[in-house]
Amino acid sequence: MEQPIILKGKNIYPFSRENFDAIIKYYFTTNGITLVSEFGPNDINKLYAEAMKVELFEFEFIVNCIFQHFYIFESNLIKGGLTISNLCTYGLDAYKGHTNVESKERSRITKLIYDQMFNSVLK
Repeated sequence: MEQPIILKGKNIYPFSRENFDAIIKYYFTTNGITLVSEFGPNDINKLYAEAMKVELFEFEFIVNCIFQHFYIFESNLIKGGLTISNLCTYGLDAYKGHTNVESKERSRITKLIYDQMFNSVLK
């Protein structure tokens, strides 16, 4: 287990489903094409439940970090079965310092996200 990442900040907006959806749509819409359609209803509901365990500004930090480093994961999205929902869930795990998880591939990706987040915080 890695050290959890601690951000200093505060919420300007409350954590609501509307604000959660706005963050997802903001970061995962490109050229008018939304990648949100990749989320199934169960995936988005599970992610929302997990995301509510952190503050809204922390969730946005996690999603922004994934977005900024999306090029690292793009090739795995289609052929490897990795989804944006998975990336966000792995990002939440990484944020909490939970990088040693059941699957080797998931551990690798979660550790990679953790390293990118940690580097972002240190800048």
